[in-house]
Amino acid sequence: SLTRTRFEKIESEKFTRTIQRAKAA
Repeated sequence: SLTRTRFEKIESEKFTRTIQRAKAA
C-alpha cells in the first residue's frame, strides 16, 4: 500500500510537470 501511494505520487508529479511544460510551450 505504501509503495503504491509513493508510486502514484511520483507519477502525479511527473504528469503535473508534463502539463506545465505543455502550457509553457
